[in-house]
Amino acid sequence: GRVFKPGYVLHSAIHAARHDVHAIWHGHDLDASALSQTTIGILPLSQEASYVLKKGLSFHPFEGSANDESEQPRLVANLGPTNQFLLLEDHGPIVACPTIEEAFHGMYFLTRACKYQMKSFAAVGGDLSRINIPDDESKDEIMRRIDNFDEAPASAKSTASNTANSNNKDDVVMHDT
Repeated sequence: GRVFKPGYVLHSAIHAARHDVHAIWHGHDLDASALSQTTIGILPLSQEASYVLKKGLSFHPFEGSANDESEQPRLVANLGPTNQFLLLEDHGPIVACPTIEEAFHGMYFLTRACKYQMKSFAAVGGDLSRINIPDDESKDEIMRRIDNFDEAPASAKSTASNTANSNNKDDVVMHDT
């Protein structure tokens, strides 16, 4: 079959410019697309939103259907050299990551963050003054903590044994999340 030109325009531009990116996902999730139609962007209202913000989020203005290759340099410039998330304004998100696994997690966290935020907006009638938006000091702490958000937890010592026959209080209990 033939190549879908808008997909080609978006994906080929990023692959050509970002050699650290091996997995790109673009979608039209309803809440993420709706949020891309606002001037607010993603706010640090959840750990998912904080993950997205920490990994780098940028915006690209709507130019119509992404079927014109002349848009590619602007798209790549707006994504930037390290950001993993690009909101196409009035269109939807792009996730650009080193691996398929990271792209999947990234899109999951992004769409989840957008769902939370859109529901928050609806709950308060769009009045941002009624949403708990962290202050600058809290945002700094949130971003500091998000550095280790996607790492597996370390082993923990426990008084419980890993086996029914062990009496050793220093057995290591492995936690898998």
